[in-house]
Amino acid sequence: QKNMAAVSAVHAAKKVLRKEIKARLAAMSESEKLRQSELITQKLISNPMYQASTKVSLYLSFSNEVSTESILTHIFQNGKRCFIPRYVADKMDMLRLFSPEDYDSLPVTRWNIKQPADDDNTREEAISTGMYGQS
Repeated sequence: QKNMAAVSAVHAAKKVLRKEIKARLAAMSESEKLRQSELITQKLISNPMYQASTKVSLYLSFSNEVSTESILTHIFQNGKRCFIPRYVADKMDMLRLFSPEDYDSLPVTRWNIKQPADDDNTREEAISTGMYGQS
């Protein structure tokens, strides 16, 4: 019972936080989103853990979010392996993205988010192949 109440409280808090972040992003100008995107990219690529990594998981942003495109470019330019989310129903997998061309060819979901097709079973999956806990 206690655990269920805690889980419920976390879900409620996440919902409130998502709503607040969505409102803040909606109020942010395009130039400010670009500035924030550049700051985040620079902070990440200067981080020693990122620099030492060989595998990186990254969400693919869409128009009302801070952009992750320059991070994606940096990952490929530096020979790192990239993993992106694919949602099918309530399940999320982190699947390998091979190149900028692979990114360009990804289908778009009904939410206008690029991700590997639901029936694409050819990609390495980060969790099952041991990505986490390794560089």
